[in-house]
Amino acid sequence: MVTSQPILVSPILRYLRFADQLRALSFNTISMTAIRGKTLTFPGGPKNNPDSIEWTFKRAAGGDSTNICNWYRNNAVDCTAAYARRVQLHLNGSLTIRDLRTADSGWYHVIVIYGWYDYYQKNIRLLVYSE
Repeated sequence: MVTSQPILVSPILRYLRFADQLRALSFNTISMTAIRGKTLTFPGGPKNNPDSIEWTFKRAAGGDSTNICNWYRNNAVDCTAAYARRVQLHLNGSLTIRDLRTADSGWYHVIVIYGWYDYYQKNIRLLVYSE
């Protein structure tokens, strides 16, 4: 499902996003590089059957977040229009981006929730470069 309207975010995701902004460059950060025009898959959570998944993007650490895709149990994947044709959200929490652009360089954040106190989150710094 493609939408150009803001994606609704559950209260627990809102809290985790706020908490993550307080420690944006925590130990749970990895760096990745990719070539413009290629495809890249970001890692997902360590378990199957999550309750919800949320991917966001920031051009710079500490900047404003843009939603990429959300999924809530028993609902369709909901991606914003800017990403809908180039991304695929997998139900283990991984995210594939096709036709990478240099503008895709920046900070990605995933939150995968398995239950009230069981979640996984990861910050990923991506650098997309030309060959």
